[in-house]
Amino acid sequence: MWFDNDLFRLSYLPAVIIPLLLALFTTDLKLIQIIPDMIGWSFLLISGNLVNDYVDMDRKLPVGKRGLLALSALFFIFGASILKDKILYVIIFIAIGLLYHFKLKGMPYFDLIILLDFLPPYLSLTKNIDWKLIIFFALIAILALLVDKASDERKYKRNAKQISSMVLLLTLFLISFTIYTLWAEGLYFYLFTKFFVLPLIVVFSVFLFLVFKGYLLKLSLSIKILGVYAGCVFLFYLIAVLVQMGKII
Repeated sequence: MWFDNDLFRLSYLPAVIIPLLLALFTTDLKLIQIIPDMIGWSFLLISGNLVNDYVDMDRKLPVGKRGLLALSALFFIFGASILKDKILYVIIFIAIGLLYHFKLKGMPYFDLIILLDFLPPYLSLTKNIDWKLIIFFALIAILALLVDKASDERKYKRNAKQISSMVLLLTLFLISFTIYTLWAEGLYFYLFTKFFVLPLIVVFSVFLFLVFKGYLLKLSLSIKILGVYAGCVFLFYLIAVLVQMGKII
């Protein structure tokens, strides 16, 4: 697939852009005001992706290991310069990434630390932390990472059944959490009540079907590919919602 040969893994940019867009729902900021932040965090993510390839070297790339480090440094310098007024969050973001790439990657459960990298972009824009929103997307991120693990038969074949069981439990918990939120918060929780109910029902129902039928691990690579595209679709979906809310300019 094209994103396997994409040097910068641009299809992963929603991982930092989506948290920035979610922050707009709890602040007075407009989309046009956070464009520099979107560019800065995207540069930092690309820098981390290049470090990941430097550590793994598990795919064909047009540059060598020194080239990966040089490009990573280039993106880091420009990204950090753009986000110089948010340098503390940048340091946290980079520290989590380095700990993952050089110490915890491939270690079951410990490598989940990489999921914390969605927090610095979100927290850098808002002081009104919506913990329900954070929990919700943290659960989705964990599910995505578990499916990603399931697709890597070389490392996680022995843990296939355990991973499948964890996906089932997390999916059930996510559905319960969503239902509770809808019941407890009503129309207050704008994101859930206005935009995500139907997609949640469809996506989680499919996940449950795949797990119960034992198809999850067999189709994990296909699901991983679909997940990459789904992240990009969700990014543009959020932008469309923000336009409808008048949160652009």
